[in-house]
Amino acid sequence: MTQTQARRPGPVVFVSTMLSDPWGGSEELWYEAAMNLVKSGVEVRASVGRWAPLHRKVQALQEAGVEMMFRDSYPGRWKKLAHKLMGGKGHPMLAKLERWMRETPPALVVISDGFAMPEPDYTDMFLANGWRYIAVAHSNRDNWWPYPHEIDRYRRAVEKADTMYFVSQANMKLARKQAMFTSENTEIIRNPYGVDRNAPPAWPAAPATERLEMACVGRLDLRTKGQDVLIETLSGDEWRDRKWRLSIYGDGDGRPLIEKMIRDAGLEERVLLKGHTKISDIWATQHLLVQPSRSEGLPITIVEAMMSGRPVLTTDIAGNPELLEDGVSGFIAGAPTISQLSLALERMWAERGALEQMGSKARAAVLKEIPENPGALFADKIREKIGLGR
Repeated sequence: MTQTQARRPGPVVFVSTMLSDPWGGSEELWYEAAMNLVKSGVEVRASVGRWAPLHRKVQALQEAGVEMMFRDSYPGRWKKLAHKLMGGKGHPMLAKLERWMRETPPALVVISDGFAMPEPDYTDMFLANGWRYIAVAHSNRDNWWPYPHEIDRYRRAVEKADTMYFVSQANMKLARKQAMFTSENTEIIRNPYGVDRNAPPAWPAAPATERLEMACVGRLDLRTKGQDVLIETLSGDEWRDRKWRLSIYGDGDGRPLIEKMIRDAGLEERVLLKGHTKISDIWATQHLLVQPSRSEGLPITIVEAMMSGRPVLTTDIAGNPELLEDGVSGFIAGAPTISQLSLALERMWAERGALEQMGSKARAAVLKEIPENPGALFADKIREKIGLGR
């Protein structure tokens, strides 16, 4: 046995708490890190939500040799009651996860949460078993606060982590208030992106002054992404005689409502639902990203648009404005409301002839802030945690 092998007390176990969708932007960081670790010889296991068919990246993990444990969504109260009557402790889904993890105790657990902080149900289980963990929180919103009886558990979930990672300064600042934690074991981490940082697409041949092409990119989820606010704003009288088109890219359970809003506003010829589209194809034709989010972390879509040399109009929510300079590389709406979005859109319309120059400034700014390979950097951090260095 080599010295390196002798220092490996167990696998790195990735646990994704996302159970509402087969995949999302919050999954990309841990996925890239897991694949990087596997290629360097580190044993990796992972637990994700159960979906049929499996997402292609879950299949890729399996093909790379990652042992997967699939979890169902939270069961109803009757199933939980039956579990309790049969002598089970805690949540049945977590009990199954705990049994699986005990088979090969981890050297480190990496919990990826699509929301504000790691869920205490998970971290309490890790702590009870003496398992070290790090956590990544990918989003937050200021209208969510823990109930008073939950605050101590959330605080413990953060403070007992080896490192608590956030994807934006705003998310971290808000989480500190929500859970009232003061520990300094926090760090900002960046997500992977899906564009070539060295080869931005050319600016569209048709100038924005002839017809402005706006893109709204992301999951069709009105609760978080706010496409309804954008559609309603663009249905106002001031936009009817202007030359513009909005292409909405992505899919999700909000699609039927969005389709109805477009029909009700009479915008079928001007607001188009494009579904999932290759990112380079989006920015080959679009002048501007409009991101009317209600809650976020720091959207990959903003990074990709800026890296593609496109300015961004977005809401002052979470990390949305952290890479932008208002009026220089984009436009920031004060809130995800019709009145505030309308003000930002009006400023943008008046400056539409300068969008190409703003896009160049956006690209220069994002290249300074976003590393070349965030997934590999995260894998390096994990290797250091388990004593394997870089």
